[in-house]
Amino acid sequence: MKWVERIRKSLQPRAKDPLVARLDENGIYQSFDQSEVFIAWKDLAFIVAYKKDCLIVDDVRLVFSDSMIQIEVSESAQNFEEVSSTLAAKFSLAVPDWYERLMASPAFEATATTVYQRAMTT
Repeated sequence: MKWVERIRKSLQPRAKDPLVARLDENGIYQSFDQSEVFIAWKDLAFIVAYKKDCLIVDDVRLVFSDSMIQIEVSESAQNFEEVSSTLAAKFSLAVPDWYERLMASPAFEATATTVYQRAMTT
């Protein structure tokens, strides 16, 4: 019955959810094991929102990128509301109603939406 043990283990809470981020006035941080990645708000290139098919439910995700690093935040993270409200406060969003649009899209479809993209400078 190894498969039962694998399922049981996969359902137990992890010590650290890798899809949780920390925000401050400088940018967004995410920790993995013993390392941390950081994207400064001034360096943020784009934010994409999408739904991840998790078999039974969809999970809305936000992906922040500075073109070299990506930080992904899950809507199941405790601070997801803080993250999404920070977007509206700090950036001119291309799609202000991104969450509602994702929720209205067909179930189990990724429906990637570019929420923010830094203006290209010449």
